[in-house]
Amino acid sequence: MTNLRGRADRDDPYDVMWLGEVGNLGDCYVSLTDPYYLPARFFELAMRDYSTNAEADQADPVHASPRRHDTRMGRLDERQQVLLRRKLTAFYTRELPAR
Repeated sequence: MTNLRGRADRDDPYDVMWLGEVGNLGDCYVSLTDPYYLPARFFELAMRDYSTNAEADQADPVHASPRRHDTRMGRLDERQQVLLRRKLTAFYTRELPAR
């Protein structure tokens, strides 16, 4: 795990991925080999209209949103989303996706 930070922008299929600094928690990591599932009712999901959000897809603005247990501290930007998809593909298939 010592070289995870230095290779944060690489596609290499590690079992653990460094997420970076997260709020006042500091360095955070996520295990890709130990997934767990929570039932939707845990979050008390409700359908919410995001059409007033500048980033919303106006063709599909309604999404299930948590009313409790939502401790998200931020969100990934577009570059980070692309990198995460590439890393997950590399991890689960053990092959690097085409760029």
